[in-house]
Amino acid sequence: MHKRSITRRPPSPRFFLSGKGNLNVRFSYSGKRVFIALNHFILPEDWNDKRQSPKSSLRGRKDVERILTDLEKMEKAIIKLYQDVGETLTPEQFKQEILYRVGAEDRPGDMPKDLHGYLNAFIVTYKARPGVSRTSWGKFEALQAHLKQFEKDTRQTLDFETIDYKFKEDFASWMFAPPRNFANNNAAKMMAALRQIMRDAYRKKVHTNVIQEDRQFIIKRKPTNSKVRLTVPELYQIEHFDFSDRPHLERARDL
Repeated sequence: MHKRSITRRPPSPRFFLSGKGNLNVRFSYSGKRVFIALNHFILPEDWNDKRQSPKSSLRGRKDVERILTDLEKMEKAIIKLYQDVGETLTPEQFKQEILYRVGAEDRPGDMPKDLHGYLNAFIVTYKARPGVSRTSWGKFEALQAHLKQFEKDTRQTLDFETIDYKFKEDFASWMFAPPRNFANNNAAKMMAALRQIMRDAYRKKVHTNVIQEDRQFIIKRKPTNSKVRLTVPELYQIEHFDFSDRPHLERARDL
């Protein structure tokens, strides 16, 4: 008696919001639930949970059209990958391959191996991601400029493997010294951006340095009580407000 072969269906992606508007996708693969955070934000009141899509009344808006394009791209990539490999991958490998196929991450062999080359390629790729604004990638451009000036001023040559505690102390002193006079939290932001770059490069096997995972390899932020903080929905509304008839306000918003 022959055993009946089981034909498994491709994953059925479901798009949903988390938090106050962060867009995600989930699906089952090899019996396990897989989650991917998408690089998009949409107000909950603009989202149709039943249709897993922005509300139809918003069609034509640029950010909504980008979301719709990326949702379709993600769904097709998940189904096509399953058709290509079946269940021969682990859920984590399947997820990683999806990120490669939709262009959310670069394959390990695609990026330069040196620090400045990698950082430059990272910025170019980051800017090309759908829905990404200057507030997301501006810190990496600032980091790039500061590292180059730091090298020039201290006559050092930086690379992934030379980043250590001495570098942290030297870089922190350089940021706090005149004429820069960085505020503490601005310096902390630069160190956090550097750790993010190093983690990304480590994950892609560009280097073997793990100092970025040490909790001491940071500049601690200090609480500030004088700043006005905007909520994520408020930032979203500012980002997508039409200032086309007032270019000076558009430039101020981008800054």
